[in-house]
Amino acid sequence: MAGYDADDFWSIDKLLPKKKSLLTQFSTSEKTVSVYVDGEDRGSNKSENKLNFDLYKSGGNTAVSAERSYHPEGSSLIKEVRVIPSLDKYDFYDTFRKAALIYFDYKSGKCDFTPFYSYKPQYSQMNTAQKKYYFYWRDEIRKKKYLKTDYSYVYLYAYEILNLPDKIEKTQGLSLLCDVWEAYRHDLPKLDFVFSAWVQDYCLIYGLPCPSERISGFLFDVINASDLKEFYLTDNGLGNKSGTSALIAYLSDYDWRRGKYAGGEHGADYRMHVEGAMNTVVESVIRNRSIISSDTVRVSRAAFPGSLCTHSVKCNIEIEYYPLAGVPEIREAVTAALKYTENKLRGMLGIKSRLATKGLPEDYKMIIDAYFSRIFERINKEKIKASLPEYERLYDAPKENMSFEDAEEIERASWDVTARLVSGTEAEDAEPDTHGESFKYREYGCKTEAPLADEENSTVGVKKENGHEAVESYGTSYAEQKFIALLSKGEINEAKVAAAECGMLPELLVEKINEAFADNFGDVIIEEYMGFYHIIEDYSEEILNWSLKITK
Repeated sequence: MAGYDADDFWSIDKLLPKKKSLLTQFSTSEKTVSVYVDGEDRGSNKSENKLNFDLYKSGGNTAVSAERSYHPEGSSLIKEVRVIPSLDKYDFYDTFRKAALIYFDYKSGKCDFTPFYSYKPQYSQMNTAQKKYYFYWRDEIRKKKYLKTDYSYVYLYAYEILNLPDKIEKTQGLSLLCDVWEAYRHDLPKLDFVFSAWVQDYCLIYGLPCPSERISGFLFDVINASDLKEFYLTDNGLGNKSGTSALIAYLSDYDWRRGKYAGGEHGADYRMHVEGAMNTVVESVIRNRSIISSDTVRVSRAAFPGSLCTHSVKCNIEIEYYPLAGVPEIREAVTAALKYTENKLRGMLGIKSRLATKGLPEDYKMIIDAYFSRIFERINKEKIKASLPEYERLYDAPKENMSFEDAEEIERASWDVTARLVSGTEAEDAEPDTHGESFKYREYGCKTEAPLADEENSTVGVKKENGHEAVESYGTSYAEQKFIALLSKGEINEAKVAAAECGMLPELLVEKINEAFADNFGDVIIEEYMGFYHIIEDYSEEILNWSLKITK
């Protein structure tokens, strides 16, 4: 037999029929393809459902065309990032990119949710109902309306963003990834593990900063899920409230959010005070550079692990970074500080149970104690104010803005009251001059406002009796007047002696004087300051002039 060799009898390959190479199915040549929105060709009478597009190679739209290295801004933990284009010769998912370009602006009418599952979802794997729902759901997503979905729809949407860098602007693409991640992470919890890697790689490939502010609401979970936690611990995140939860998640072995009392009625207090107190600890930790290793670690891997990547975006990433919290003692200390913080909070909330805080450094304890000391002081002031009788609260300055017209009306009403309280000639004297200029106020044992004249010619506390000047005592005795005069001149030691001569404790003497001035002068004049008392600054010059006259 011509062309037959006896040894061919033993060759299995020559006995089997010839097959086409698998690689011929993945051509990247320019061509026209037909895409049927209904999912199948139903004949020429359904030609309106067929969309014809001249497609092009994806090679001209390569996202990573050449190797490059750079140092990312805003991260002192990542030393260098190196992005290396893929060396693969064949683009197995080129048809996906072409279809994604075709379908990018396609919309579908409102329809019901249809389940869809695929390990690596593509348009060709969806039936008609699934495809229609996907385009309807995607259109709503772009309007910030998040309908019911499942993993495969979310992954397909992410594949579009990852594989169309020339169609979707980079910062917009990052924002879209974060939007869909945040919207569905509670219903689809595996998204934290997948998107933490994809968002990280998207930023590193295109030189974008970590979106720590954008994902601050769930940064704690992101840190737990991420393989490269240092990427999410940016300089902007370290030491402020948005990054506190991230650093706590990384540096501690205790998740306070899963505690027995962290939710429900105490949820708001926990979020406020655990992060507030631990933020002060975090600042101290960051200043202690010993928690950051001096030796770098280098990792290398393919970008967007587990995703569908076309040749245009496929690449490898090498990351050199300084690992954080490699010292077990740091983790033990921060964990103990977190538990101690919760103990202080439980005490404030009246919860008796406590957590063990073994290994808590003394400086961390002092920082947390100082934070809660300020909180307790503020709470006590609020409690004291709340316990005051209603009439005492009226002495607080009004929160509304006052006008001159309001002040004039109050003044006019006060004079009306005075006229009703006094009689005879005093009532006549009490009537204000309402013509022309401002009222000229007379003294009736009370002060209505600061004098308009200079202090040298002040008539505060002064009466005219038989043509002679007489000084008003405001209901105080000579000994009390002497005490006030010494305080006015700043002679504190002499004032203490004068208080002793009155046979009263200084606080009781001050209380008596203030009561007399409140009744006759219109306000108290003495307040406590640095362990003793002094004249209130607003009245210091007036009272000094008054005391000099009355103690002559």
